[in-house]
Amino acid sequence: MKKLKAISIVEVLVYFALFGIIFLAIISFMISVVDNNSIAEQRIDLQKSSIFVMNHLNNSFDLTNSINTDNSIFNNNNGKIVLNLTSGTVQYYVSNNVLHYVENGTDYILTTVDYNITKFYLERVLNGKDELVGARFDIKFQSVKTSNNYFTLQTSLLFK
Repeated sequence: MKKLKAISIVEVLVYFALFGIIFLAIISFMISVVDNNSIAEQRIDLQKSSIFVMNHLNNSFDLTNSINTDNSIFNNNNGKIVLNLTSGTVQYYVSNNVLHYVENGTDYILTTVDYNITKFYLERVLNGKDELVGARFDIKFQSVKTSNNYFTLQTSLLFK
């Protein structure tokens, strides 16, 4: 009579444990991929938002005749800049972590609620004759969802 080979309960339990470990490793890997994709997506959105703000500021400075220093706030993390244009004045300021743009008395919001502006630092740019010719910006965009996900925009803009 032939002896039948069978799988013992211990062997079945070992196989289940091995499959369970492999399954957990795959699930853990998939979760980390999804998290990394989400963080990368937020970072790209932060960069897009900073590019939009940079272009907006650049366009305003192209039309600027001078900076209203009496109403602007320099050397402060919650700065404010008022630009004198031929058509009137425009200003940029941060309130409740949102960047505002005011033109002809109308207040526009330039950033979304998904991102906070945690720093809007402005410095004067002077020429060799100590005349104000522009401003240096240091703006920090921070994700609301992930506080360690941020983007800093540093630039200097001169008016013509």
